[in-house]
Amino acid sequence: MQTERTHPVSHALVVARACAELALEAETEGSFARPLAASLSVAASDAAGRLKAFLSTHGDTISPDLVHRSFQAQSDLAAIAQFAGLVLTYTSTPRDGSYLAKIVRHTANHAVECLSRVEEVCNL
Repeated sequence: MQTERTHPVSHALVVARACAELALEAETEGSFARPLAASLSVAASDAAGRLKAFLSTHGDTISPDLVHRSFQAQSDLAAIAQFAGLVLTYTSTPRDGSYLAKIVRHTANHAVECLSRVEEVCNL
């Protein structure tokens, strides 16, 4: 059993990578299943919240560039949660679901780029 939580940046990076992979699968299948959307929404929202808390407490101890990248990633994860929420809230066609999956994939890939740089510089 894991007794300590992972660093918020590392956790967010894992979530962003998973979102990108799952969104690619949904895009390839041509539909965005509601259970997948629910999982992505919860995971992305949690990761965004943890990043926000990290930035609130440690934002003054890291470089402005890393704060900016972390904030971009936090915004991306929050957007992923909202996009996935659209699948849950509205009835959509498979084409719409595939399009939303593509948006989620691109947004998640941007978050991965930002968080990879933060993790690399902070030696996490």
